[in-house]
Amino acid sequence: MLIIDSLSVDYDNKGLVLTDREHPTFTWSAKSTREGAYQTAYSLTLKHGNEIVYESGRVETRTQRAIYDGLALISGECYTVSVTVSDNCGEGSSPKEVLFRYLGEHSWTAEWITLKKPADSRAAKYFYRSFELTELPVRATLYACGIGYQYLSVNGIPSTDSYLNPAYTNYKKLRYYTVDDVTNSLSIGKNGIFAEVGDGWREMVGFFSKLKNNEFFFGETALIAELLLEFKDGHTETVKTDESWLAGFG
Repeated sequence: MLIIDSLSVDYDNKGLVLTDREHPTFTWSAKSTREGAYQTAYSLTLKHGNEIVYESGRVETRTQRAIYDGLALISGECYTVSVTVSDNCGEGSSPKEVLFRYLGEHSWTAEWITLKKPADSRAAKYFYRSFELTELPVRATLYACGIGYQYLSVNGIPSTDSYLNPAYTNYKKLRYYTVDDVTNSLSIGKNGIFAEVGDGWREMVGFFSKLKNNEFFFGETALIAELLLEFKDGHTETVKTDESWLAGFG
């Protein structure tokens, strides 16, 4: 028996994979109950919903890796990649499927928000926004950049289990943002987004003030965030940072 026991998109196979690569890399591993069996060919198919957008055909190779080279992917859309393999014994596997979402360049409509802290304060900044849902979205994606460092949750559920986000850069030139699927954190009725933003390397007054001309001082910590809600009938709604958010220190 020949099976594909794992399939990854850009080396990630945990839940709904998010990728910003225009040409994702697909990798897989296969195993067989036959001694000495090995892969001799694979076939890869990419679907957008029920529409086939790419087919590799049968590719004769022992390599368990393929780089997508089809038509341009649509930012924000989900795709299903399916792979089958054949071995040197003439046996073929059943298809293995993985869902992933392509995220290209994101056009922000949200505003940066912040609070002016007292000069002697090292407190973190808290931001909160509530919103109502009369129906659940089929997909909810939270885009955020809280610099220095951010912690975000939706209805008390952390948006990610990673820390020290976003990655440190020279904020005057480049600011990374995070993208998290928070669909399962939402409920009918009142919902809330909470963000905590710490100084990190953003507002290191005590250290950077000693540097000549304060060239590495980046000013107040701040947050920009957008929660994109996509519904079954195709319409979308966005909850985004603006002057309506509650804010304070903690």
